[in-house]
Amino acid sequence: MKFETRTFWKHVNCMDVFLAVFYVVHDNGVTASVSAEWMVQGHEIYGTAPVNPRGDNLVRVDISAEEYDNWKPYDPIGRYVGS
Repeated sequence: MKFETRTFWKHVNCMDVFLAVFYVVHDNGVTASVSAEWMVQGHEIYGTAPVNPRGDNLVRVDISAEEYDNWKPYDPIGRYVGS
């Protein structure tokens, strides 16, 4: 299934933000619920985008089947900066 084939995915309308997908649950091809971290891309580095003050950056993102084609495999540029 789509989101299980690669770790990094970027929406066609996003410029500097992408997802690092860790776990995927498909709901009969209608929706993919992914557990992921939002990542940010810089010029020469990329890293985790802080989403809450607790430091727990894992989020659940529901992606409808109509949006599948808008998510493309992504290869981050440069060096990873994070924990």
